[in-house]
Amino acid sequence: MKAVSIFSGNRSCQRIFPALAVSLFFLVAPGHAGGDERIVVKLPRKDRELMQKDMIRFMEQKYALIDALASGDMNRVKKVAGQAKPPLARIRALASGKPLPPEGRLAQIKDDEALFLRMRKNLPPPFLNMLLGMRETWAKIETDASRNGKQEQIMRHLARLQGFCISCHKLYRNETAAAP
Repeated sequence: MKAVSIFSGNRSCQRIFPALAVSLFFLVAPGHAGGDERIVVKLPRKDRELMQKDMIRFMEQKYALIDALASGDMNRVKKVAGQAKPPLARIRALASGKPLPPEGRLAQIKDDEALFLRMRKNLPPPFLNMLLGMRETWAKIETDASRNGKQEQIMRHLARLQGFCISCHKLYRNETAAAP
């Protein structure tokens, strides 16, 4: 009797499943949990949850960007990049140590100024510089799409964007800080 895989006939699953299986193996392999040598970034629970929601949002937006690029829809590329890019003034001030400027405020966040100051205190400067690079890259994507940029250039930006995500997750691990 011939074995039938649930992935038969689905080429993308056939390619993704082996990589996923290897990744899962290393996540549960003995010694992995105690050997995590990434830099620990401790954040208050609410700040950590906010950051995790932001990461998920960025992944969703990268997916939407890839989909828009695949269909050649530069108007949608511009729209997605514009939605993904928070005020650059905010992250530039955060990374440089300057005060939060009015154009960098996030009206939807209660006590935004306090959040800004906690992030400056709790996030290491190289982490902040990666956030700045990532957000500046989103701005470049939006600008290139607005100027009828070429898909190849935007794909290079997208690769750089993914590089920031990979570097950050390789170097850092977010944990909840103990309550004061």
